[in-house]
Order: sequence, then C-alpha cells, then structure tokens
Amino acid sequence: MNIFSFEFFTLWMISTIFYYTFAKSRQWLLLLFMSLIFYASSVSKAPMVLLLVSVLTYVSAVSITYARKRKEVSEHKLRRFKWFIECICIGALIIGSVTDWLAMLGNSYFTLKAISYLNDVERDEKNFEKNFFFYLLYLIYLPTILQGPFNRFLAFKESFAERVEFNYTDFLHGIQRFLWGAFKKLVLAARLEQITNYVYGSLNTQSGLSIILGTAACSLWLYTDFSGYMDLMLGMSKTFGIKLPENFRQPYFSKNIEEFWRRWHITLGGVLRDYVMMPFIQSKAGRSLRRRFKKYGKRAGKLAPILAGTLLVWISTALWHDFSWRYLIWGMYYCVIISSSLILEGTFTRIKQRLYITDTSKIYTAFSLIRTWTLLLVANVILQV
Repeated sequence: MNIFSFEFFTLWMISTIFYYTFAKSRQWLLLLFMSLIFYASSVSKAPMVLLLVSVLTYVSAVSITYARKRKEVSEHKLRRFKWFIECICIGALIIGSVTDWLAMLGNSYFTLKAISYLNDVERDEKNFEKNFFFYLLYLIYLPTILQGPFNRFLAFKESFAERVEFNYTDFLHGIQRFLWGAFKKLVLAARLEQITNYVYGSLNTQSGLSIILGTAACSLWLYTDFSGYMDLMLGMSKTFGIKLPENFRQPYFSKNIEEFWRRWHITLGGVLRDYVMMPFIQSKAGRSLRRRFKKYGKRAGKLAPILAGTLLVWISTALWHDFSWRYLIWGMYYCVIISSSLILEGTFTRIKQRLYITDTSKIYTAFSLIRTWTLLLVANVILQV
C-alpha cells in the first residue's frame, strides 16, 4: 500500500472517524488494527521477522521483570540473557535485510525499537508493558514503521494515558504538515532526484561543475525526500493526537559534521548514543581502555573510550543502512572526521584564539558552512559512485 494511494487515504479517513467516535477508551486498539492492515498490505512476504522479534522480546521482558522481582537470577545473568536475545534480534535483522524470502518493509525500525525497549526494561521495570498487543502497536505504529522516527516506549505510552479528544487546531496542523511533506517529497525531491540521476548516469560526459552541482542536488534530494516523509508521518500522527519526536532540525545550517549529525535523523542518533556508545563507555571494556591510555595523559585516557565508542556507532550506522562495503567506507569516513575533530579540538581552539577568531563572526560562520557542505558532498560521492 503506497502512502499516496487511494487505499491509504481511505484507511486513514475511516480510522480517523472511528478513532474519535466509536473507539472511546480503546483508541490504541483501532490504531493497532490500522497499522496491521497497512503492514499486511505493504509486505508481500510473510512477516516472520516481526513475529520473531515481537514475541521473543516480549517474553524476554516478562522473564527479566519477574526474575528480578523474585530475585531468582543475578543481575549479571539477566544482562547476559538480554544480550543473547538482542543478538538473535540483530541476526534476524541481518537475515531480513539480505535474504529475499525474509525481506519486509521497515524491519530495521521495529527491530531497533524492540532492542531499545528490552534495554529500558532491563534498566527499570517501570518500562515493562504487560499487554502484548499494546507493545506490538509500539513496534509497528503506522507513522513510524517505514522510516521512523524512533520513539521511546514510555513517551509513546503516555499518549494513551487518557482518551484523545478531537482538537480542530491540532487536526488542521497535522493536515497542513502532511501536505507540506507531500510537496517536499513529490515536487522538490522528485525534481532533485532527476537531476542527480542524470548527472551520475552520464559521468563521462559531464563537466566538473556539473558533477559538483549534481552532487549538491543529491544532498538536497536526500534531505527533501527524507524530511518530507517525516513531515507526512508526523502530520498524520498529529491528526490522531499523538506527538512524535522531531527527526530534523535544519541540518544544512550546521557548522561542523558532528553538529550536522545531531540535527539529521535526531532520533536514530539518540538511540545509538544511549544504547551503543554510552553502554560501551561505561562498560568494563571502556573503563579498561581509559586506564590503559591514561598513562599517555589524562586527556588521552578520557578520549580513548569515546573514540572507540564513536567507531562502534559508525560501524553500526553504516551496517544498519546497508550491508555493503560502500556504506562501511562511508561510515568510516564520518568516523575519521568526527574523531579527528575531537582529538584536535584543543589545537583548533588555540589557533582561533591566536588569530582572534570568534565562533560568532560572520566570516568564520561562512567558512564553517562551506567546510561542512564540502565534507558532506564528498560523503555523497562515496555513496553515488
């Protein structure tokens, strides 16, 4: 089912009417039914990964919660059990990404949400949800199933703390945002994609300036396509009175690559920070790395686990996007840039002080924007060539 199809709009319209009239205190059940219809009509293959991930992580969360309450299993064993389940989920994600008979739409998003939920339950039993079907709704809520955003379970659950009443202003804003997203995706992104395909489809006949402009068009195409889809889904969700987290915050106005990735796909960055980087830095391996490098100086000891965590994040980001060498090189490219900026941060600060350069000066701001755009264009060349 295409999101611009007659079937999709019919499903949305009927669901909205029932949501605000007959659903009453069981509005979430209607959204689950709507999401399952969309999922079943959009996935041509049997949703085996969804079944495996949802049941496995739900049963695991139940086991962790009750084992902790009864104090029958040590925290260390519970953690190892959780890691085992997560490895199975990641394995299912990999298989589902590279194998046709398990391939399905959006499996990576609900798998990562399931892993984040399991981690939250392991940290605090308040995150545990007894109702399996509500947990299933969290995993496959229609506006988040295809391309995100990643929403945390407790924040999602709070949306259903009480019946959502129809609000004309919110509903209208949701429709307006959906239309704006449609314009970005169908008009802007479609035209920019044509330019990109034309330039990279005939590189041998293009001039250097044409390739540069085509690469810039590619960057804008990726942004308008992805952010346009986010506007579509956030707008749709708002018509149901459910607020989802923002995923973009004017990323192309960033002054450096690290800031760019804090403003692009914000929710994915938060997931990787909270469930990959920080656990590693605070782990036994991270503390050991800190002690080992501390002999080279206090700053070296502090940076070592951060740099190792950055490497893990970018390997995860690259492989999550696609299991290919091209994306792995792309991820290592960004990893080297961000790691270098962390290592040379003090040197850059001293140089700016000696040259009396301030971060707020117009010249330095322009230089920073040009530098960021240049590095981004190189990254896009890596993916396109």
